Amino acid sequence: MTPASADDFARPMPIPSTIAPTAPSLPGLSQSPAPQALKSPRKVRSDKGILKGPYKPRQPTRGTLKGDYWEIPLRGVHGEGKVLKVNPEDYELLMEMSENGTRLYVVPDASGCLTVRLRGQSAACFADNSNPDHCLPVTRFLTGERHGGLVLRHINHDPMDCRRANLIHEVKAKKTRHPIDWEKAQRKREERMEVVRAAQAPQAPLFS
Repeated sequence: MTPASADDFARPMPIPSTIAPTAPSLPGLSQSPAPQALKSPRKVRSDKGILKGPYKPRQPTRGTLKGDYWEIPLRGVHGEGKVLKVNPEDYELLMEMSENGTRLYVVPDASGCLTVRLRGQSAACFADNSNPDHCLPVTRFLTGERHGGLVLRHINHDPMDCRRANLIHEVKAKKTRHPIDWEKAQRKREERMEVVRAAQAPQAPLFS
């Protein structure tokens, strides 16, 4: 065997190149492109297919006193022909909040049940929400609640009957029901209405 010279150690030895197999050449891998993320089906509007006709601005309305409660006629696709029942103690304030009924809407909730809601800047201000089209359930307005922590139920299961005797507080975790403290509810409601009225008051000009 010929001994290696010093030049052989100084010269770099060639390293055989190894070619890694590409992903499509590996066994068991498909060459088709990666599937795109599945899109959830688009929610179908509850009023799809119902002819609405030309837009008509809502007209102010006044309720009718029926003995010990008021009936307020409702409008819209889901509200036409229905009436909202409230106590006399709540009627005038609800008329103020709803701009004489023009801001009362009947909409289906996630389960398809109809609910009566207040919409507009006043409702958003009452709930301390930045969305001017925020929908505030009438039951939450009547009880002075801004958020969804308090669960309110209709005893007779009629969502249009918002008389005090028909509303009850439910604790879902304990599966118990409790009567509503209406004195406390009125106090909380009036506090929020002061905020709403202050937001509606015209601002004085900075420079006279």
